[in-house]
This record gives sequence, structure tokens and C-alpha cells, in this order.
Amino acid sequence: MTLDHSNLSGRPPGRFVALASRLLPGVREVQEQIEPYALAWQRHNREALAGTGPLWVALGDSMTIGVGASAYDRGWVGLLAARKPGWRVVNLAISGGRVRDVPPTTSTPTRPGTRAWPTSSGPPSGDRLVRSGVEPDRCRERDRCGRSGP
Repeated sequence: MTLDHSNLSGRPPGRFVALASRLLPGVREVQEQIEPYALAWQRHNREALAGTGPLWVALGDSMTIGVGASAYDRGWVGLLAARKPGWRVVNLAISGGRVRDVPPTTSTPTRPGTRAWPTSSGPPSGDRLVRSGVEPDRCRERDRCGRSGP
């Protein structure tokens, strides 16, 4: 199975972030994580899709990619994934991502016969949408798509 997805939005940073990046080394360092972390998740996603086992799909923004953490897999998605041995994780987050960036035709990349469990785990974030096996039109409340599974 292949996945044609980029974790980069293609949008430039906003004016405030661009200015802060020029003036504050810490902001610049965090901004410099975006592309390498996005590319690392893309490699990880390809490997996860080639595997077997339960599948967890995460959608969100730079926080879901792990920007600001010491490594791409040390953000909340990577840390939670480490606590779920045997589970595959596909991180479809986009740095600067917004809920409207998720097309209504997006579906969970699963193979026939596999199951993906809905989740609403993770820290609060304005544009966070975490999903596993749930179509957007089935979600009645933002970030609450039902709970089932182990």
C-alpha cells in the first residue's frame, strides 16, 4: 500500500512567526525542525503501512508532528505510539495544518481485514483532529468521534 501525503503545508509562516524567527534563536530553532520532522514522519508512515497490526492514524498540526520536541518521535504522537507495542502509527499531521486541510474524501489507509480504533487521545490543540478509522462526517462533536476498541 502506498500513501501520497506530505506533512508539509507549503504555506509560509505567518508574519509574527517570521519576525520572531529572525529575532529569537529559540523560535528559529523550532521552525528549523518542521521540514526534517515532516520528512521523518513520511518515512515512518511508509514503513508503518507496509507492516501489519492495528492502525492508529493521527491528524493535526505541528504539535502532532512533534515540532518543539527533541526528536520527531518524541512529540506526543511518538510517545503514545511507544506505549502501544504492536500498533502501527501513521501520522498525517501537517505543520500549520487546519481542519479544513483534511479533504472530505480522506479515508483511513487500512487493508481489508484490519481494524482501526477511534481515538481522541492527546493534548488539546485548536486545530487538532485525531482519527483512526472514523470518517469526518461521522464525527458529531469536534475531537469526539466516539470511542471503541481495546
